[in-house]
Amino acid sequence: MKQDGAGSPVDFFVRLTAEQTRRLVWRHVRTEIEDSGIEAGGAGLDGQASTLCGYSDWVTDTDPPVLISWDWKMQTTGELVLNPHSIRTNLMLVDAQGHDLGHSRSQALARECLARLAWDRPLLDRLRNTP
Repeated sequence: MKQDGAGSPVDFFVRLTAEQTRRLVWRHVRTEIEDSGIEAGGAGLDGQASTLCGYSDWVTDTDPPVLISWDWKMQTTGELVLNPHSIRTNLMLVDAQGHDLGHSRSQALARECLARLAWDRPLLDRLRNTP
């Protein structure tokens, strides 16, 4: 890993402890609705048929900002489902000494943050206002 002159990693991750991460305030940036991408007779997440899919981007107002993005699908039942394997973020979880705890633990904490977000509200608002 490259380091700057002060010995800090230069890899575009924002390094935070779990406690710092849980205190972040997330702001919705964008939700895009895409074509289903499901062939006739195909299935979405968990083998369920899907009619809509897309992605959402959220950010913090910290410096540097923490970004999180993920894919979602709307099942034919109307249920919105976040794809937990699609999470993209620049967050790197670190321990109290500042050592990286790795991608898997960072992703798990990102999923925890998403579980507390009302991420479906901007999407539902957009669907209501789409002609």
